[in-house]
Amino acid sequence: MKSIYALFILLFTLPAIGQNVDEEVYDTARRQDPHSTDFSTFIRNRHFPNPTDSSMLYTQQYDMTKRNHVGIQNLGDVNTPFIDLQFKPFERTGFVSGMTPFMNLYWKANDAQFYNALLPFTQFHYAQGSGGQRGMIDFDAFHTQNIGKRFNISAKYHSTSNDGSYSRMSFSCKNIQLSGYYTSKNFRYTAAYIATWNKVNMMENGGIDQSPETDTLFKSLSANVRIVDVSLSHARNINRYREHKIQQVYWLLMDRSKSTKDSLSDPDGSLGISHSFSAIRQANYYTDVAADYGFYDSVYNFNSDGSADSFGVMEYRNTIELFTPINKKSLSFRAGLGYDYFTIYQSANSQNYINQIAHNSSVFTQFNFKIGQFLQSEAYGIFYFEGYNQDDYLLRWRNQTFIGRKKKWNATASLQASSHKPFYKQLNLFSNHFLWNNTFEKTGYQSLNVNLSKAIKRPKVYGPFSYSLPPKAFNIGVQYSLIDNLVYYGSDNTPQQASRGQSCLQGNAEFHVNLKALQLHQDFVYQVFSKNLEPVIQLPNVISKTSLYFQTLAFKKASFLQIGIDAYVSSSYKAGFYNPGLQNFRVSNVSVGAYPFFDVFINAEVKTARIFFKMEHVNQDLFSLQTFPNYIYVSPYQPSAPRRFRLGFVWKFYY
Repeated sequence: MKSIYALFILLFTLPAIGQNVDEEVYDTARRQDPHSTDFSTFIRNRHFPNPTDSSMLYTQQYDMTKRNHVGIQNLGDVNTPFIDLQFKPFERTGFVSGMTPFMNLYWKANDAQFYNALLPFTQFHYAQGSGGQRGMIDFDAFHTQNIGKRFNISAKYHSTSNDGSYSRMSFSCKNIQLSGYYTSKNFRYTAAYIATWNKVNMMENGGIDQSPETDTLFKSLSANVRIVDVSLSHARNINRYREHKIQQVYWLLMDRSKSTKDSLSDPDGSLGISHSFSAIRQANYYTDVAADYGFYDSVYNFNSDGSADSFGVMEYRNTIELFTPINKKSLSFRAGLGYDYFTIYQSANSQNYINQIAHNSSVFTQFNFKIGQFLQSEAYGIFYFEGYNQDDYLLRWRNQTFIGRKKKWNATASLQASSHKPFYKQLNLFSNHFLWNNTFEKTGYQSLNVNLSKAIKRPKVYGPFSYSLPPKAFNIGVQYSLIDNLVYYGSDNTPQQASRGQSCLQGNAEFHVNLKALQLHQDFVYQVFSKNLEPVIQLPNVISKTSLYFQTLAFKKASFLQIGIDAYVSSSYKAGFYNPGLQNFRVSNVSVGAYPFFDVFINAEVKTARIFFKMEHVNQDLFSLQTFPNYIYVSPYQPSAPRRFRLGFVWKFYY
């Protein structure tokens, strides 16, 4: 409550704050926000080309899963298990235990950013709202600073706790990530490290009781009293993911003639060798009691009084590679070898368990080159020549063309082909409710993707009407994919494999209409699947996400306001049913979708703080079941969130 009180004090003092504010409002990035880069770019170039994003688009969307996807199917609340409704070819390689629906919540080493902070920088995100007994609280903290000219440390923390709006929907998630780098005085040696810890703890209710009587009762109740029996009374999933990685670089050759504005320091290396080591631990613990067995058709393999299933993977990865910096004016490359060692443990109790030890050996290479003045090309390939994933591969060729003198237009075309062994849990599962040892063929993807986009170029000196804009005016694309031997979970909860030669054709469009005071941002996806793929992949044909808002300066130009509405809708589709024992979605015959969700919001920026107020699902109960028969459920037997209020802020601190 103290945080809410402080927030309202700030709002009421906005007019006073504005008295000493200059007439012109400048981008907050002029306050020395840190620049960043991804892991690969840092290792190869030690450059930080990415400024902090000052866009205010989707400030109100505190749920990062919804914010980062055009459409999702979840269990009706923040950070619950989800499916991306836009089909995307699988790109990961090597050993994969399974696609858990919490992977979007885990912080992983390769997703980390490295920073160059001219000044120490701290940022807080906070959001809260009603729901359940304790409500929802979402909190993020981030700090980065340089120590001298050659050393940086960064720390990130995230915590979400949510009691949900219906029975047994309690959820918590905690993430910690530490990262940093060191460069020697002569610039030949660089070391970068990342350490992450992730934990998700979720009560599993299995959705509302699936009897026709409960369904009828639930639909007849008003929104504020929709509390009915759920399918699971004691089930719980606890997930942990930990990853530590260190990569060391030694430059064999140096080029002392180069000098760039965004490099860490001169001189630059021209030929380097690196070694990386990663230790990854992934674990899941699922429990229930005998009273829940009806959900699993009363089937159990080992324990008649309750389940206590454990699954754990410990993986060690080593890679060594030779590389040159990415040079946009000439050919650059990287090539190396990888060796992975991993152990898998599964148990239903102390007397019934299995252990497995395996490894992978791989070779990989990447080439970046420029053809002419405006065409850049990148080719990448990895092949597993020995081990658990023997003969798996991923090949990708991406071409990018900049059009026009100011390079506002960007056309890309990419080809991708891959073949990978099905996920470990699809082949081998040892638990109280599910037990199998399958033999499936490799799954293959071949895809062609073409995109055309136009950037929004911002002036050097600009006000909030410019800096609050997203980076692209529009982006349109077409993708065609061929899928061989896709593995999915059938209606009987067991893995099954689709046939070869299935296909998916997609078109996507993203555009932003800037009328200064009035802004419209639209995402649209259309996708159609081949006849044999559609019944098993279970995704909608149409997805639409819209944000329409009015923006203006207020309080004598002391603050910048946005007032608008978000809308989301998909076409009707038969949706996957979430099975807590599998932690996956399986095929069902229940339809959802074809119902629009509307949220209204107010965003405000005052100096280094951004604040939002949001009312979600404002159109609840405005339409009848006859008009929108699917509107109550977002997943089979999982209700949509009711109308509710959310508030939050983003606050930057400079030193």
